[in-house]
Amino acid sequence: MFERKLIALEFHSPNDFDYQDDKAFRNFISWLENQKIRFYSIEDRVDLDSVDSENWNNALEKYLKDLEIEDLNLEIPREELIEKLLSHAIRLEYTDNIEKINTFQANRDEFLRQNSGSNPLENIDFTSPDFVEGLHRMQRLLNVPTRPNDNLTVLQAISKLIADKLNPSSVQMFLDEQKQSKIEKESIQLTLDSISTGIDSMDQILNDASKVLRLLHIKELRDLQTKINETIVNIQAITANPKTDSSLGKVGV
Repeated sequence: MFERKLIALEFHSPNDFDYQDDKAFRNFISWLENQKIRFYSIEDRVDLDSVDSENWNNALEKYLKDLEIEDLNLEIPREELIEKLLSHAIRLEYTDNIEKINTFQANRDEFLRQNSGSNPLENIDFTSPDFVEGLHRMQRLLNVPTRPNDNLTVLQAISKLIADKLNPSSVQMFLDEQKQSKIEKESIQLTLDSISTGIDSMDQILNDASKVLRLLHIKELRDLQTKINETIVNIQAITANPKTDSSLGKVGV
């Protein structure tokens, strides 16, 4: 319930704070006053820090009254009381660190102003050793052909290949196809008796041999089709030369 504010105040166990437990609640109030609010002097915190004392509720009642926060008293639900104290502590934290926070914000705004409208990819040094090494690793991973002394074109080809083949919809389609293929393979028990050769030699041994040859021929055709598809993809990647328009934030015309 209070996790975000507790984290902001660096409370030691924001996810395990059981505010309904009286001992945990008392320790929390003591921690909040000692570490964040610091309304009392150290000497005046003794009663509030005595979490096992029978008079602790009286000390809390006095503390809430002294803080002079609107509608803050023991009559409101404990959740609301904690919420009000946390909000008060966060306001104090901001006040204590306002100069540091404002400096950070000013630096952030200046950085955004200086870099607005610029594309960091346009500042890449395509000849640097680090870039070339990373490019070659990506080429090998994606099986993209190398073009000597033309790293920009290779990068464009990789970009197009990723956009076409590795976008979320294509990946999901591939996974679906693999799943369906697995289901089909598991559901079909292929036997020689289920295959037809188209001819009957009147000899069972010759018929079985013909069926095996037919299966091998089908496999070779499928392998050939796969290689053809890979060749088409590689050719498209090599010939790809999209025009970049940074103002539009996209590749292509």
